Amino acid sequence: MALQNFFDDVFPAQVKAKQQDPVVIACEEAAMADEVSLIVAAAGFPSVHASTSCGAGSSDFPQTLVRPGSAVWRRAPAVFIDLGAARLLSGDLGCAGPVFLVRADLQEEDLEAEDRIRPDFSARLPADNIEVIGKLGRPGADDVASASGGDHGRGAERVAEPDSLPRAGRAPGGYCCVFTPAVGGAGASVLAAAMARLLSRERATCLVDVDEFSGGADLLLGMESAEGLRWGEFELGAGRLDGEALFEALPEDPSSPGLRVLTCSRSRGVMPTAPGPQEAAEVVSCLLGAGIAVVADAPRGTGWWEAIGSLADDFVLVVPASVRAIAAAGHISELCEGLGIRPQLVVRNVRHREISVADIEYALGLPIIGEVDYVKNIGRDIDIGGLGGGGVGSGVGRLAQGLESLLANAYEGGAGGYGRPRAA
Repeated sequence: MALQNFFDDVFPAQVKAKQQDPVVIACEEAAMADEVSLIVAAAGFPSVHASTSCGAGSSDFPQTLVRPGSAVWRRAPAVFIDLGAARLLSGDLGCAGPVFLVRADLQEEDLEAEDRIRPDFSARLPADNIEVIGKLGRPGADDVASASGGDHGRGAERVAEPDSLPRAGRAPGGYCCVFTPAVGGAGASVLAAAMARLLSRERATCLVDVDEFSGGADLLLGMESAEGLRWGEFELGAGRLDGEALFEALPEDPSSPGLRVLTCSRSRGVMPTAPGPQEAAEVVSCLLGAGIAVVADAPRGTGWWEAIGSLADDFVLVVPASVRAIAAAGHISELCEGLGIRPQLVVRNVRHREISVADIEYALGLPIIGEVDYVKNIGRDIDIGGLGGGGVGSGVGRLAQGLESLLANAYEGGAGGYGRPRAA
């Protein structure tokens, strides 16, 4: 009780209601955007605008974060695109629910735009408002996309069956988990490496390390001698990268064939070269577009959180059980939520623990999805040969007990991706 009284004084209680993922509205015409907003509200969904030009984003989800390939876009229960936006959008347009191509009642069809987007439904508004609301369904339904069955109604005609005609530019869904520390020495890099190795048992996984002074994620895993590309050894900005080809060119973990690592070189006499936030986000997007699971170890900083955090299905803030770390986590979580990113916490217990997970949850009011026990000698194990292969007694095996919820979400969120791990 004394700790709770202390937290009441230092950290005002923050009770956060679980957010419903918003429907994405990508409409160039203001009148069409307003019309779709009314439809989405009538169906009971929140919405967010993702204009392809210089319009304003919502206060909860800034426009820069709501772009094709971002986590907000991928999780969306539906996406509405008008003809103007259809001519401008590119990249992976996939989302959790159906894609609607909408036009005004008197506006002619654009077969080229329709072929480019390959929508689930094409509709005229406002003539088809009632039918579109029916297609959307209601929040909380088992599967919003199931509304696509049955009678399609007038105007909201089906233009592609999802099982027979894949949407242009959409690969089987990638999954992205970003780890960032609340304070220095939190252990985010170790947990990211453990998560990547565990996830690679089920699907092709890339551990992306963007910190040029981290010492190298390959060294952390004991695979520093593995051959392959590092940061600075391939070109960025000269056209869209091929995610599959890049993945195959990266160093492969000998003890986990489904895992590749992208990190900085430690060649003597050569300064390590790491990308900026936007360049790193480009690489992560390309890997996700190829259906590859990505675990990113991101430094602290709003630039990194905005660029890479927006791509994350799970944005994980690693918080040691200390008052200083909790104070930092509270500040970071406010910044991230202002960027439209919903942080989740993994608590790392310290050697002499006096603060419980319940205390941290009470102080921050944020979801805690894992608790990692103090693992004695893990630093020595890493120095000797890197994180173990994942057995019960290994470093990875002991860390895994605090990552079960995260792994379960990763397995559900990206089944069927590219490049199933090869047998050892």
